[in-house]
Amino acid sequence: DIIAVFDQAIYAKLLDVQWKHKEEFCSIVPRMGAFQRWFLSAHKKAEMTNACRSMAGTVSAAASSVHPDATYSRVCRDDATVEGLVELLQTWQSPFAASSELVNISSGVVATEKVTADTSSALDI
Repeated sequence: DIIAVFDQAIYAKLLDVQWKHKEEFCSIVPRMGAFQRWFLSAHKKAEMTNACRSMAGTVSAAASSVHPDATYSRVCRDDATVEGLVELLQTWQSPFAASSELVNISSGVVATEKVTADTSSALDI
């Protein structure tokens, strides 16, 4: 089996493709969560790599011996990006007005009360 790790959007697309083409993708096992863990800990892994290189004596004076994810400028840039995303998510508001009507997004047609009641009670079944 092949274990593939993805973010949420790619994961959803993979599941869609797997559903439509079961024969071709039967050996792929998609996993969520590992990508986030890897992404959030990449700078620590880079620091450990640099420490191992230093202990082994393979670190040269050249800047190329420093892992790109461990450079000060990269860490600062990544921190600023994360702070910007957190701020965006905290202030993000829905573009849709709150309404109890059930509206078709593509046509704008409002559903009848019977359809709305039937859809609302679908979870109760």
